[in-house]
Amino acid sequence: MQADGKILVKATNTSTRPGQSNGDLVRLNTDGSLDPLFHPITNTTLVGVESLPDGRVLVAKPEANYARLNSDGTVDSTFSTVRLPGFHHVLADGRLINISLATNTATLARYNRDGSPDSTYPATTVTLAPLPAPASIQTTRRSRPP
Repeated sequence: MQADGKILVKATNTSTRPGQSNGDLVRLNTDGSLDPLFHPITNTTLVGVESLPDGRVLVAKPEANYARLNSDGTVDSTFSTVRLPGFHHVLADGRLINISLATNTATLARYNRDGSPDSTYPATTVTLAPLPAPASIQTTRRSRPP
């Protein structure tokens, strides 16, 4: 839900307007009607949608590519489309924290509001220690009373 009470809906092959197909991302007004001022995203698979504090929207595609939409659904050309594998978190000021995991490492990086890497926050990679093998568990079977 956005700050103004409107709802972003990630949909697949919906058609709520006769003769028109809606995109993979539409916005509903507070009364549940389609918002005609929002440009729906069509024919694109989205794996993530997140409202940002300033009314814009961060969208993620399966290839870990992120883009930002303006509040009307148009692509924000001031945002550098960025590839962020792993997990992200949007900070209150609109910057992104990204954690990407590999076999034995984790990398933490921060991105500015425009999608560029934050040079004041150096990316940090740590080596993850392997988990110890699970200890064997012995069970004792108790007989039931007759």
